[in-house]
This record gives sequence, C-alpha cells and structure tokens, in this order.
Amino acid sequence: MKKEFFQWLSGTDRLRIRFEATKGKVTMLVVQYEALIGNKWELIVRYDTAHGYLHKDLYLGGQKARIKKEQVPIADFNRGLTEAVEDLKRHWQKYRRRFMGGS
Repeated sequence: MKKEFFQWLSGTDRLRIRFEATKGKVTMLVVQYEALIGNKWELIVRYDTAHGYLHKDLYLGGQKARIKKEQVPIADFNRGLTEAVEDLKRHWQKYRRRFMGGS
C-alpha cells in the first residue's frame, strides 16, 4: 500500500507525508515540512529512509545543510513515521525560524 497526503500546520505550513507499507509494516517513508515563503513552497526539514535507515535533513535558506544530516536511531519504520510527524508538529516554528536565518 502506498499513501501520500498533507497535514496542514497553518495556512502557509504543511507536512507532506508519503509511505509504503506491506502487511501493516512501513517499508519506506518520507515526512517533510514545507512552508510557503513568498510564492514558493520551500522544503525545510525532511525525514526519509532513502539510504535504508531513517535520517533527518535540515535545509537552510533554500540550501541543503549537509552538515545537518542526522541519523535517527529508530530501526522500526512504523515508529519512525510516528516520531517524525510528532517532531515536526511540535517544532515546525523553530525549524522555520532556523531556515529563515534565526535561532
């Protein structure tokens, strides 16, 4: 089963959630926080399993901050999906400030 949908955090902030699951077990996930800045949707934080493990990428001012790639020590992707969504819902305003050059 493949699913993709948005969860809105505000009128200009959203989560894009995409995952694949087999028999109830998540096998791939992408959870990203995007913000409408000006007239463009900017990617600010992304959790994904692109390299076979869960990790988080932070973006700053439109550029991928490679020094901010963090492995997330969760092997169970079902739990990882839940944790990624919860982190972004809790901290999206902080991530947005950091992206815009604040602290």
